[in-house]
Amino acid sequence: MALGRSSFFGGNNIGMTDLAFGWLAFWLDVVGEAAGVKLLQPNSFPRLQVWIENFKNVAVIKENHPD
Repeated sequence: MALGRSSFFGGNNIGMTDLAFGWLAFWLDVVGEAAGVKLLQPNSFPRLQVWIENFKNVAVIKENHPD
């Protein structure tokens, strides 16, 4: 993962790689809630967790993703 100081895979702007893996940001929470477990521990994969939060907070993603 190339997320050194960048917010997304391709830098500071959302790109195709982010969009291709964006479903992961939401489905990990859904599957974890359905199974009754936390699938992604924040301290296990900290850069992945940061990417998920950054992805979920992009305005166009927030406005178009259903609850």
